Amino acid sequence: MYLTSLRLLTLVLLLPLAISCSLIEGDPDEEDGLSPEIRDLVPEYILDGIEDLGQPVHRGDNPPDIAGVFLVHPQMLVGTTVSNDTLPIGYRRVDATLTISNQTEDQRIDVLTNHANGTYTNNTGSLISGDGCSFTVFYGYVSTDTRGHQWTVLSVISGCVSEEGLEDYSVAYVMLDDGGDPYDFLFDIGEGRRFIDDDGLAERQP
Repeated sequence: MYLTSLRLLTLVLLLPLAISCSLIEGDPDEEDGLSPEIRDLVPEYILDGIEDLGQPVHRGDNPPDIAGVFLVHPQMLVGTTVSNDTLPIGYRRVDATLTISNQTEDQRIDVLTNHANGTYTNNTGSLISGDGCSFTVFYGYVSTDTRGHQWTVLSVISGCVSEEGLEDYSVAYVMLDDGGDPYDFLFDIGEGRRFIDDDGLAERQP
């Protein structure tokens, strides 16, 4: 009886260890659906910041083909983690046209964003994850002010591609590297804003 009880106690003590080991076997990047390249670009604390904004992150290594030109109108601010943000929820941002091209089998893609106010970002070799119709694109872009100070913002675009366009389109901008913020005017690292297309669809353009 004593030996039987001892064996049962040993089994109970070892069972959680066995379960824990089974959970961490294999490539953790493959298990969470984000490639090593995305993990290099997006540290865990930045990913936490994205999730704090409510921005969807569609994981997987089989993203849909999202090539095309899409109009984002109207853009509305729906989430912010910026301390004492001066932009109110519901703020309307200028329209944007996205030109998405050159999607490759190694989950890279080019994204050109033209804003109606004349500004633009052109990001080649952006990273994409997803499965089915759902996708998330990640890229960092560098901004420079008139005094030569540079900082890097992470852009995260998510949605579900259809013949009509990008359904449930949303984009989050999160501070990735503030370059030391010598003039104390930038978001803190990990803070950001989230915008959606308020009618639920970034329409595909001819």
